[in-house]
Amino acid sequence: MKKEQKIKHQLVLDIETTGLNPWYGDKITCICAKDIDSSNKFSICSDDEIDIIFKFIEWIYQYSVQDTMIITANGTQFDIPFILTRLSLCPANDWNPEKLLNFAHFDVDNDITKKRISLNDIASILSLEQKTSNGLQAIQWFKEKRYGDIKEYCWNDVLLTEKVYLTFRMVKNAVLSNSSSDKSESFNKGYEVNQK
Repeated sequence: MKKEQKIKHQLVLDIETTGLNPWYGDKITCICAKDIDSSNKFSICSDDEIDIIFKFIEWIYQYSVQDTMIITANGTQFDIPFILTRLSLCPANDWNPEKLLNFAHFDVDNDITKKRISLNDIASILSLEQKTSNGLQAIQWFKEKRYGDIKEYCWNDVLLTEKVYLTFRMVKNAVLSNSSSDKSESFNKGYEVNQK
C-alpha cells in the first residue's frame, strides 16, 4: 500500500470453495465480506458459482481502489487468486479483474509476521476465540447442500479476521506510541543533561 494512500474503507473478505484447485474444477461456494467502516455487508452461498462471483464483483466494485483496503486471512495466496481464476473462466464476463488486484491488501496470515501463520494461531496469540470449523467441513456441508451452515462458518471467519486485524492494529499502535514516548523521554533526558 502506498504511504500517501488514505484508506476510507476496510473490507474484510472470506470465501469457501469445493477444494484448492480453481483451474481444475473446484468452485466457489460462498463469499462473505463486510466494510468495517460502515454497515455495508455481502454474504451469499449457493451452488450457482457464476451468480456468487458476479454479485460479489458488483458489490466490491462500488469501492474505489484509491481509498479501499481488502483484509483477508491468507487472501493473497488463496482467496483473491481463486476468485480471479474462477472469474476468468466465467463465460461472457466483461469485468476487469485487474481492479481486484489494485486494491490495497492486508493479509493477517502473511503480513503480521514474516512467516505465514494461520488465522487460528494468530487469534490464539491475541487471546481471541478460535475458528468455528474448517474448510474441509465446509466442503462436506456443500455436498450435503447445507448452505446455511457454510454461510455461517464463512461469516464467522470474516468476523474473526476483523477482530484479529483490529486487535493487531491496536497492539501495534500502542507499541509505536510507547516507543515514541520512550524516545521522546530519552531525548528530553539527554537534553537536560547536556544543558547542565
